[in-house]
Formats: sequence, C-alpha cells, structure tokens
Amino acid sequence: MKSKKSTFYFLLIGGRGNQLFIINAALGLLKKNPNLAINLFPFCTSVNLGVKEIIDSFKMENNRLLIEEGLFGKPAGALTRKLISAALRSSSKKSIAYRICLQIIQNCLMLALSFRSGNLVRVFVSKDLGFGGFPSMKKNTFVIGYFQSAKYGLNFQVDKKYSGPIQSKKQQGSVRVMMHVRLGDYRENPNFGILSPTYYKRILDCIVLDSPSVKLDIYTNGSAMEIAEYVSIVSDISELKVFAAEDLNESESFDKMTGGYDYYLIANSSFSFWAARLGENRIATVYYPEPWFLKQGSPSDLCPLEWIPQPARFVSG
Repeated sequence: MKSKKSTFYFLLIGGRGNQLFIINAALGLLKKNPNLAINLFPFCTSVNLGVKEIIDSFKMENNRLLIEEGLFGKPAGALTRKLISAALRSSSKKSIAYRICLQIIQNCLMLALSFRSGNLVRVFVSKDLGFGGFPSMKKNTFVIGYFQSAKYGLNFQVDKKYSGPIQSKKQQGSVRVMMHVRLGDYRENPNFGILSPTYYKRILDCIVLDSPSVKLDIYTNGSAMEIAEYVSIVSDISELKVFAAEDLNESESFDKMTGGYDYYLIANSSFSFWAARLGENRIATVYYPEPWFLKQGSPSDLCPLEWIPQPARFVSG
C-alpha cells in the first residue's frame, strides 16, 4: 500500500543565521522522510540571498522543496502575520495563561492557513529555541520555530567563494584567527547582550601564547569607530585586519568568514555560528560564549560538542 504524502510548511524568520537554522532542520526532515514535502514561507522578510542559493541548489536535486514568498506579503495575510507574531512571543512562556493564549492562537492559525491553502493544516509551535521533536509526518503541518541546535546535524554545504590558503595548526608558521563582534542591532535589544572586549582578550591571549605568529581578522556589523575598543585589546599580533559595516556587505562578510581560519572566536550570533560551522578548515578550533544571551533564555544544545565554551562577559548587565 502506497504511503500518503504530506507537506510541512516551515516559516522562515529573521536574517541569514536564523534562516539557516530553520533550513537545516527542514532539510534534515526531508532527507529522512521520502513521503514528505517541504514548503518554505518567508515571514515579514525576504529570503536571504545566501539562503536562497542553498535552497535553489537543493531544489535542483529534489522537487519536494518549494518556496512561496507571497503568502504573508498580501493584505489578506495581515491577520495571519499578527497571529504568528503572537505565537512566537507566547511559545517560550510557561504560565497557564500563556499556554491557553498559545492554544487559541494555534487554533486561529489552523483555520486561517487551512482556508488559504485549501487543505486542512495543523499548526505546530516549537516551545524551545533549540532542539525539540517534530509531530507525526502523516499530516500537513505548519511549523513555527527557531530550531537552533547542533543536534539537527549539518544537512547542507555552501559553495565557498574564499580563495585564500587553508592553514593548519599542525603546520609551523602563522595561524589565522576570525573574531566576530556583533554590535549594531544588538544595541536595540538588551536581552541579547553585547560581548565585552575582555571576553575576546582572554581567548586571544591564550592563542598568542600557543602560536609563534597570529594573523587576526575582526568582523563586525558596527562601524570602524564602534569597534575601536575591541581593536585596542589586541597585542602581539603579527597581522591585523578589521572589516566593519562600511567595508563589506553581509554576503561579503559571510563569504570571507567561512574561509580557512584555524580559530573562530564567535559572538552570541547565529551569523558567526554558521560562519564557523561552514568554515573550510574542518579542524579549526571554535570558541563560543556561555551563556549565549545576557537576559534571554539560551538555545539548548546550540553548539557542537567539539566547540569550546568560554565564560561570557557582557558590556552591561
């Protein structure tokens, strides 16, 4: 007897880093379930260019992956957008009132989405930023969540545009270090927290002690003026380059950050998480802050086990 095919509708939320987490979880499901189709819906944003390249390459091999960009962009989708925003805010709350609110929102979403798609669609809202199970694959399901966890595996690769040499710590000579400082939009959300210069300095000092020559590249979404305090902590570095917001756009930064670095000093940012995860040097050492966020709950099982946690120090809080 032939198995019934079903469709999971994944909501694409946020910028490149957040979208990559969602795509990664969706592609993992697609690979494991031959009777499942995946439809991707951008929410209040367009599909990031780097993410679209991954989707397009996957679509060439598999016709079970689709993008539908118009669902929430039309005036008729305004109520649906508001319901989804409310569901995202409510999903992490623990009180009974919030759980009741979330159930009502899910029921309203189910009716709205079923009407718009012409098929009965249930709604699944992940209650954790990180790893969590999915419902049965036998029913059409609209999936809302962030899925920020290494436990979903690595279900895609990217075409590298970096053409520089790949160094190895096992070889004598210089080591290349990537350091990412997330400023910009994090100033507008104090719950995330901006990592202080002392967080990076502690790690850099250890690398310098262990290496005869260090070449450091600092990336930031802030300005060169904003990053000055972080540059001032650097000492005993053979070569230093700073790439600020005015120097590179997002795609250019990401392409260079995935180059052949020996060490990654990532920020509490999904952007530098994926730069390190997709980096060309597979034996690179990656340092990440613990906890991930200052005031907001951190995703569970976010980073691979081989990555090294370091005590986070924030600018404030």
